[in-house]
Amino acid sequence: MTVHLPLPTSEHLATAKAVSCLRVAAGALVQSVYWLDDAGLECPSLDHLSSDATTLVALWSGRRVAGFESVPAYIADAATAWRRQNGRSY
Repeated sequence: MTVHLPLPTSEHLATAKAVSCLRVAAGALVQSVYWLDDAGLECPSLDHLSSDATTLVALWSGRRVAGFESVPAYIADAATAWRRQNGRSY
């Protein structure tokens, strides 16, 4: 018996890639903040970018972020659908 798995849609692949890129970007931003701090420098814009990227990764993963309730409904719905399609329950 041959089992045929459903092929992922282009939307599913694009969403998965976007989440992957966002995780890499969040990590790179945190690392750059660290290195600037280590050099004794400060960049408030970079701090905000790092914070926002990390918040988006947390929200996409289904974790609640205190004080951050302004996520558009379509982002929250897309994140929920993506987690459901990938069998993630967190």
